[in-house]
Amino acid sequence: MERDFLDVPADLLPDDPAERPAYRAAYRNGMYQTLREMQWARARGWQPTEPQIVDALMQTMHVYSVAQSGKPIGGKHPAWLRGRVEALRLLLHRGPSFTSDSADI
Repeated sequence: MERDFLDVPADLLPDDPAERPAYRAAYRNGMYQTLREMQWARARGWQPTEPQIVDALMQTMHVYSVAQSGKPIGGKHPAWLRGRVEALRLLLHRGPSFTSDSADI
């Protein structure tokens, strides 16, 4: 059974239950796309440094703080940005050499 580690944080979910699936999908897409981008870059020989990941995290958190009003920025839903933030935090926590397919998340 697959562990659902991508539960959307409660503070991100809207009050209307009908809108929650869209938020969950955007959150998961943001996280998965970030992890896929990292795998793609590593497959081509690029290994990010910790400061580079921190810089990407800070930029994404800044954009997320602006987008929290619920309006998309650059076509990205705020939940997508939150998923990206969580993926970058995971990369920092596990180390720059972490790959999503090599360890249980």
